[in-house]
Amino acid sequence: MPEQPLKQLTPTPAWRHPVLILLTLAVGIAVTAAVVWSISGDSTLLMLHIDGLAVTVWVFSSLITVVIGAYSRRYIDPSDGRERFLVRMLAFLITVWLLAAADHLAMLVGAWVSMVWLMVGFVRHDSTWGVAHRSHQYVLRWFALAAVGLVASSSALWWADVTHLSALDTTLSSIPQPVAWIIATGVILTAVIQGGLFPMQRWLVVSMSAPTPASALMHAGFVNAGAIIIIRTAPVLDHVGWALPMLAVLGATAAIMGGLFQQVTVDRKLQLAGSTSSQMGFMLLQLGMGLATAAVAHLMLHGWYKAARFLSIGDLDWLEREFEGYSKPRMSVVVLAVLLGTTLFVLLTRKLLTGGTGWLLVGFVVVMLARGALALERRPIPPVPRVGMVLGATVTGTGGYAMIYRIIDPAVTTATAGLDPVAVGPIHIAILAGFAAGGGATQLGIGRSSRRMYVWLVDQLQVPSNIWGATS
Repeated sequence: MPEQPLKQLTPTPAWRHPVLILLTLAVGIAVTAAVVWSISGDSTLLMLHIDGLAVTVWVFSSLITVVIGAYSRRYIDPSDGRERFLVRMLAFLITVWLLAAADHLAMLVGAWVSMVWLMVGFVRHDSTWGVAHRSHQYVLRWFALAAVGLVASSSALWWADVTHLSALDTTLSSIPQPVAWIIATGVILTAVIQGGLFPMQRWLVVSMSAPTPASALMHAGFVNAGAIIIIRTAPVLDHVGWALPMLAVLGATAAIMGGLFQQVTVDRKLQLAGSTSSQMGFMLLQLGMGLATAAVAHLMLHGWYKAARFLSIGDLDWLEREFEGYSKPRMSVVVLAVLLGTTLFVLLTRKLLTGGTGWLLVGFVVVMLARGALALERRPIPPVPRVGMVLGATVTGTGGYAMIYRIIDPAVTTATAGLDPVAVGPIHIAILAGFAAGGGATQLGIGRSSRRMYVWLVDQLQVPSNIWGATS
């Protein structure tokens, strides 16, 4: 896969990079804001509303960005525009902060447009490289469509005399039903494109021409912005009626398709693109079931995982080569891992299970645990270490997710009050059944065993030949 030809080098001391110092300072500011919020509660500043969700995103995004920034110092040569890259990264962090706390519609749209412009700019960091320029134009076209959705929904809110998102709960009754439909459609369109959900995943593939640190930032943080917009506009989505079930269907479909995409490519970055599409789908599935805190916990855990995967992708290539091959999975180990993970999840997220969809989420967790355990059980390593790896990964992943949920729940609950757990209906049961069937198909290797399916899946990862077809 084409990637900007940047050189690795011996890094200069961190103190010689003012931008890295500012990124580190941003972590301190975010943590201080979180402490102040925990003492004084929500506050309004100009066009911003600083609540628990905002400070949670601030702390998370600051930590992710400073880690990726430190990696960039070692990865990008000064002659390749390292300082320009770091300045853009700092500006991107600022726009994320503004988006997370945006209350006025103008601030929301302005912060989102600025954030997209900065992130898409990473794709053509080397403006002299033809592939980077063509990839930038391709990705920009997708986000022009996403911008149409966000601007349409914001304009509809403005027409209904709603200018502040914090007032949605009290002004909801004044929004006509057709206007609410426009708002819901625009928000869902924006979130689906930004998350790279099927069938809009191709921009994730094309954007891989960006430098590795930019890809890490994109997959660890940028794709999550759609979830923030959904949470902020949740009262309207809930009011429409069809929006949350539609979100759940789209999310579940993307989660299944992302897993199938990973089967038909050996390129590590394309596999990570499929993984991101799948995980963003699962996160939107959680939002569609009204489990906002669970979705925020998921995006944080996924962000750290995906940043680590991208920043260690060369080491992962070596590690995967060391463990090439196949072992027959032992179902007893898989069942033990599922029981252990499910028990841990239920014990650590007791509050989550008070609603009907909370128990439904346990069903999805069981499917994901089984898929993960089966994948690890197929690794060609000795039986005893393999058991330890499966159970260790189960405890770490499930426990980490549940603990993050418990930590952020007090901060996020108030901000996500407009997105209550929905009542379980036939559509949710159907989604769970489809999710389980899709997981089973993935484990059976249907993406590789069916020639027609294989060709179709490979085609979904292809981009126009005029983008990567030339070498200049």
